[in-house]
Amino acid sequence: MAISLNDHALGKTGQFIAACRTVEFDKSPETRKFSDPWARNFATEGGMELARRVAEESSMSLQDLANIVTARTCFLDDVVNRAVSKETPKIRQVVIAAVGGDARPYRMHFPDDVVVFEMDFPDVMKFRSKIFTDAHARPTCDLRSIEVDLSKDGWVEALEAAGFKSSEPSVWTTEGLLMYLPDEECKKFVSQIAALCTPDSVLCGDVIGQQVFNCAALAGFNKVWTDFGAALACSAIDDPKAYLTQFGFDATVKIYQDLVVEFDLGYSSAGPLTRPKQEEEKKDGEEVPPPLNSYFVAIKV
Repeated sequence: MAISLNDHALGKTGQFIAACRTVEFDKSPETRKFSDPWARNFATEGGMELARRVAEESSMSLQDLANIVTARTCFLDDVVNRAVSKETPKIRQVVIAAVGGDARPYRMHFPDDVVVFEMDFPDVMKFRSKIFTDAHARPTCDLRSIEVDLSKDGWVEALEAAGFKSSEPSVWTTEGLLMYLPDEECKKFVSQIAALCTPDSVLCGDVIGQQVFNCAALAGFNKVWTDFGAALACSAIDDPKAYLTQFGFDATVKIYQDLVVEFDLGYSSAGPLTRPKQEEEKKDGEEVPPPLNSYFVAIKV
């Protein structure tokens, strides 16, 4: 059954992701891949307990579980950094859709003239403001916060009212979002983003494959997830490159193990999220299934 974006349980998902980022922050400064000192405040003890239970039921260590989020975080950090560092085109607009507990506007180093637009539900944005205000944190960019429901009409107008210019190039992150949008809502949302992107604008994020819904190895994960009242994903995209082509994007797609190598993360296993069998490894007549999840960076053409 499709889960609406306004389902409160999506907050549990954000707490879980923040808990995984907390695990990374708890490493020594020399070994952590990014520094998010605010993650624990977003996670709360509830998020930490959810992460511990998910790891246990998935027969993974908490560190292995957190590594999956670290890989995605490193990938998207790199995409955004590269986008705002290029001279041609000179991208000075960053849009973070469904920002949740994302601390990029505070922990990343942006050029002085970059504007970051962060969007999420009003209660989420108020919670974010309190956490960063209480911590005396200051954004590292010109930050524009927008209270919207991305599943409903009006967010485009709100974004433009905050100063976004569709006539100029931009980079967009949709981290952990598209899988929670029902199929038709997802198509509408991506098409709206495409309409706001000039050629050479960048869209990045992650998706899940259809086999997530049938994977026996994820049964424990799903049980804990629902026991805690967290929302299950409701849509899948097996071929993100083909999917994004219909909206005018040229996408490069990677999977978890690609990111492990690219960012020298130093770990090789994440249970069912590891690289699926390659063509040369499969038995006669055996099909190679699509990965459970994929990460993409797409350029508007």
